[in-house]
Amino acid sequence: MVEPFRRDTRDYFFAYPEDYSQNSPEWASGGFAIRPHNPAFEVIFVYSQSEGSLDINYRGSNKALVPLQGIFSTAILKLNTLPPDPKDQRIYDLAPLMQRNFAFTYDLASGINKVAVKKLRLSARFKKGERINLEADTTFDANAVYDLLDRVGPSLPLHQYNVSQVELAVTMAAVGDKPAKTVTVSVSFPNSCSLKYDALDLNLRKMLSDSGIEPMEPTDSDAEAVSAAPAPVLATQPQAVPAA
Repeated sequence: MVEPFRRDTRDYFFAYPEDYSQNSPEWASGGFAIRPHNPAFEVIFVYSQSEGSLDINYRGSNKALVPLQGIFSTAILKLNTLPPDPKDQRIYDLAPLMQRNFAFTYDLASGINKVAVKKLRLSARFKKGERINLEADTTFDANAVYDLLDRVGPSLPLHQYNVSQVELAVTMAAVGDKPAKTVTVSVSFPNSCSLKYDALDLNLRKMLSDSGIEPMEPTDSDAEAVSAAPAPVLATQPQAVPAA
């Protein structure tokens, strides 16, 4: 069973293939018996024709990735063989997140109450593998991680470090009987994001996109930075991000 869905320029295919058969003991019609079951598991294919990209979301071993790509290529794209996998050259520009006046953009109906940066990872520009992680509790102070950076900044040559990862704390409003909760979103240079493609994560992806945080084609200087530098070349000024 496959359910197609289109959103913006992406096509979503929710597939429910049959899993291994299982037997379980049950009470039925006043008797006790071993009954067979044929469970299904969910696989989500996200295809962008304009970008030539395919994301696959499923639970299981990485060994299933290539066979799933082949199934999609044959069944949906009608190709006999799997096309080559070009390297994604797009990058996240994390520099705006270092500005105190940066404002996250989202619809009031999205269920998002607040967004704050709770973690910064700084990578040394000239010494591969050297990183500094700054993390703070943003429950009551959305600028807590930047206050921490201000305190440790005088003892560090910040001009020799770049922001290579941020973690966002997104507070979602209570819905019905479900209490409010905080969702952590990780975005890393050059183009890694922890969000998947379920209903909540699609909502959060839209928030990132509306806020201007989405992978873009690199400029010439960006491309040189990705290929030559051991760490990303981004802004390093210790500025804070207020909650929306």
